[in-house]
Amino acid sequence: MFQSRKFLVLFFSINCISAIEIKQLQCELQLNPVGVAVTQPVFGWLLTFGEKNDSQSAYEIEVLDVWNSGKQLSDESVNVLYNDPTLQSFTHYKWRARV
Repeated sequence: MFQSRKFLVLFFSINCISAIEIKQLQCELQLNPVGVAVTQPVFGWLLTFGEKNDSQSAYEIEVLDVWNSGKQLSDESVNVLYNDPTLQSFTHYKWRARV
């Protein structure tokens, strides 16, 4: 019996408006994954700050043409769950984050 696995291919885009800079986007704790075996992945990003007391106060994630989290008032930047329409197997998706 064959076991079926679902893979998603995600491409990355970075937006940043402020002295806070997004250095790395991650999906399922991986940088630039070719495919992930889940339909509701977790996202994350690493930040650098321009000033000593800068911090993230909100984020927005967009899977282009599929889903937008809207502005989320949160300092969360690791294991942010994608929780809307189930993504399809063997489909290319582009996503971006803004803080």
